[in-house]
Amino acid sequence: QYGGSPAILGRSVTLDGKPRTIVGVMDSSIDRVPFGYDWWAPLALSAEQAANIGPRYLDVIGRLRSTDSRAAAAELSTLSRNAGAVGDTGAALGVRLESLKAHFSAGARPILLPLLGAVLAVVLLGALNAASLLLAQGQSRRAEIALRASLGAGRARLVRQLLFESAWLTGAAAALSLVVSLWIVDSLKALLPYDQGTLSNGALDWRSAVFTLVLSAAITSLCGLLPALRNSSIDLRDALLGGGRAVAGGPDRLRRTLVMLQVGLAITIGTAGALMARTTVELMAAPRGYDAAQVLTAAAQFPSREYPSSRQLRDAIARVATAAESIPGVRNVSLTTRVPLSGGAPGSDLALVSDAFKPGTDRQVRIRFVTPGYFSTVGTPLLHGRDVAASDVDTAGLVVLVNQTLARRLAEPS
Repeated sequence: QYGGSPAILGRSVTLDGKPRTIVGVMDSSIDRVPFGYDWWAPLALSAEQAANIGPRYLDVIGRLRSTDSRAAAAELSTLSRNAGAVGDTGAALGVRLESLKAHFSAGARPILLPLLGAVLAVVLLGALNAASLLLAQGQSRRAEIALRASLGAGRARLVRQLLFESAWLTGAAAALSLVVSLWIVDSLKALLPYDQGTLSNGALDWRSAVFTLVLSAAITSLCGLLPALRNSSIDLRDALLGGGRAVAGGPDRLRRTLVMLQVGLAITIGTAGALMARTTVELMAAPRGYDAAQVLTAAAQFPSREYPSSRQLRDAIARVATAAESIPGVRNVSLTTRVPLSGGAPGSDLALVSDAFKPGTDRQVRIRFVTPGYFSTVGTPLLHGRDVAASDVDTAGLVVLVNQTLARRLAEPS
């Protein structure tokens, strides 16, 4: 709205229902960090919130004074114990340091590394193919190379010439790949959901260009140098007498070796691709517990300042649901604190009333609050019992639906 202009410093805007003064403008590079936020405000905890350190609801980010992360972790663990931070079992909580990069890339790293390996394998296959073609081209240029050598060109000069030609070929391929990558990245970003973090923020930058140039140089050195050395080593007499014909005195073992490597690598890549495609098909066909067909989601926030009481919040939710149901083509509408597979949800300890609390027992469960008709909206079948009803909100007794795993856990004897 303000175009990133620093002229808005000192202006008052209403955010989250409160008037706030803008004191700073972040650089656009903050978008590369997948926080997903547009504005930041000072953290002001009440005395009750500051004392409630058990649920661990805050993320702590710091910059190390030195590279000794173990010493920093030990110091922070001491501070945590002195503050009285304990876990669900009553044991003191320690601290595990994690780099900001690892924190945001940990989920995508197991997926991206195999993809990088597959890309490098495809690049190697193309490089081997280019090397075998350059070797074949060298056979047809034996007379030309012999004539250059007879006019005084040494082997080093011939190697430089052939290597320079390979570099031009590789450079053209690298430039074309960057242009195609720009189009592919934009197309992929358009297909991804908006909240995919670093994936949706991905873009080609100078690092991508440098990686492409380094990879091109490596391919030129490894796969262009070998044909250059092979084609520059010729017998002048045989080459000149051959009249420019591709004369081979015997089986070209080098070319055959390259062809064998290409075939083996192509079979490996094809097999891996077929297995990945089969895995993808099976994952798409696997039951997910909901039916996402013809289901749309939208995020809505209700600031506590504007809706201080539960009655006001319930009325606002009812108005949103009524407005959405009035849209042509909408069959039914429900609200939830988290949609399926969105990650994260409030948690709580759970135990049967008849059971005594036993330290060391994992009782953490995740909770999601829903409005009536939620399960029919998302297509989640009910195995037993009933769905949430509107009357459940106003009754004195609280009700809950549980998944199969929790039902089995509660049914097992303690």
